[in-house]
Amino acid sequence: VLISGLFESGAAEQLESWLEDNQGWGWDPHRRYCFDSPGGSFLEGVAIARLLGYASTGVDATHRCESACFIAFMAGSFNRQEDRPIIPDRVMHPLARVGFHQPGLLLEREAYSADEVELAWQIAIEAVAGLIELRIDGERRTHYGLNEALLREMLLVPHSNMNYISTVADALRFRIMVHPIMIPEIDSVYD
Repeated sequence: VLISGLFESGAAEQLESWLEDNQGWGWDPHRRYCFDSPGGSFLEGVAIARLLGYASTGVDATHRCESACFIAFMAGSFNRQEDRPIIPDRVMHPLARVGFHQPGLLLEREAYSADEVELAWQIAIEAVAGLIELRIDGERRTHYGLNEALLREMLLVPHSNMNYISTVADALRFRIMVHPIMIPEIDSVYD
């Protein structure tokens, strides 16, 4: 299933409605939810992450998953049931662009009222609280892909920048599988 476009208000509800219409309740273990999105609302990214709990996620070649999309992508996991641990199941193609940064505000004018600034601050705090809740929401969410160190790393990247998962080592730190990877032949390494 390809989830594409900007994560605007109502995106999680739209996805939930589609899931109900197309697959009923319960997950198909043979289905992967792939992304191609520049991001958008961090609150929607958190809501989609909750919705896709215990689902496999991916980003295909030439697709991107940035900003709020990264939040949803990192929810990818597989619940093997029977008291066995939940394992991460997030995969990206080597040509995919997967990036993250802290929540931010898009300012369209120079002057804002105190109420507008307060509302913007509240939305940013709700986004961060939502990220934390993904990690502490009982047994159901203990698999979420951002541990304390990775969450801190993401929150320290200014909104005006984007950190990309650009090496296999980066992917390993975030417990993201890179596929396919071509291992060079021995002869070509020593030529």
